[in-house]
Amino acid sequence: MRLLFVASSENRRGTEMHLVTLATALVAGGHEVAALVRPRSFLCRALKSSGVLIIAGGFRNALDPRGWLALAAACSHWKPEWVAGSFAHEYWPTLLLGRRAGARVVLFRHMPAPLGQLTRRWVPRLADRFIAVSSFVRSQLIATGVPAERVDVLHNPLDTGLFRPNPTERVRMRRELGVSDDSVVLGYVGTLAESKGVGFLARAVDEVALAQPRLHALWVTTAPPAQQFLESLRPGALSRHRFVGPCDDVARYYNAMDALAVPSQWREPFGRVAIEGQAFGLPVLANRIGGLTEAFPEGAPLLTVGDAAAWRSAILNIVSLSPDERLRIGERGRAFVMERFDMHTIATRFIELLSAADSGQREQFS
Repeated sequence: MRLLFVASSENRRGTEMHLVTLATALVAGGHEVAALVRPRSFLCRALKSSGVLIIAGGFRNALDPRGWLALAAACSHWKPEWVAGSFAHEYWPTLLLGRRAGARVVLFRHMPAPLGQLTRRWVPRLADRFIAVSSFVRSQLIATGVPAERVDVLHNPLDTGLFRPNPTERVRMRRELGVSDDSVVLGYVGTLAESKGVGFLARAVDEVALAQPRLHALWVTTAPPAQQFLESLRPGALSRHRFVGPCDDVARYYNAMDALAVPSQWREPFGRVAIEGQAFGLPVLANRIGGLTEAFPEGAPLLTVGDAAAWRSAILNIVSLSPDERLRIGERGRAFVMERFDMHTIATRFIELLSAADSGQREQFS
């Protein structure tokens, strides 16, 4: 199959990683893939060695004439069978120019926020496939009036060959970070936004560390910590917190961790960081909220948003476990991720959805 992805983002977040991983898996599966992305963006850098044809271009907004011209030229030159879009401000250009070029159109919805009235009413009906990245996001779309039969679900793909434990790299990374062998490192990966629960997590770490001095926190972030955040840490405890980033290659830092925390206090559309941590064989602490629940096996002991005592107890338990006990917990999580979210499995399902549309079928969500 011949596909063109449209994504003019300059960020490195879940939506961008979704595109990189899916496009890479499609190329590995023998499909021809191109991507319209901004030069020098994370997407451009990440796709360079993937086998995806990179086409320069992008949209500042839905009415950006340069974006329309770049996409029209890409469709004319590449002649895709399918054009795929991931960002709401690119839905209409992708839909209209893709159709004009004789291609079918598939659009992804990554966020639970409501779409504009016109977009909400027409885009899911006009697209050949409209795909939510979780059942939670799908439910939010339906609640705002999008017909249930127009929304499929396809979870985030993960490169489980890249996100996997590496004992040699673990030793090297812990030495690089100055972490002793007997320390227990609780990791966090993401932005330092309060909605992500970072202040809540920092306080919990500081309180547990009073009783368990082996506990340390590793923050892998998209930007250096603000002075206000550093000042919120317990006086004298700054040495327990290590900050790294921003960086494109976050995977190697998971090797230095003994467990991962995902303390989000807002309704995450999915839980990409949670499956990354599990793929590395880490026990993962997370709240029961939004699409995060879909990133864990059924019955996983998720926590309640704002329950400080439960979080302190969970962190204390992680520190108290032996390395072998943490390993056994992590092995169960990795097996779950390998089965559900491996990028080749998701890419195969994606092609099945597109092929069903090509044959005039519309699978119902189950």
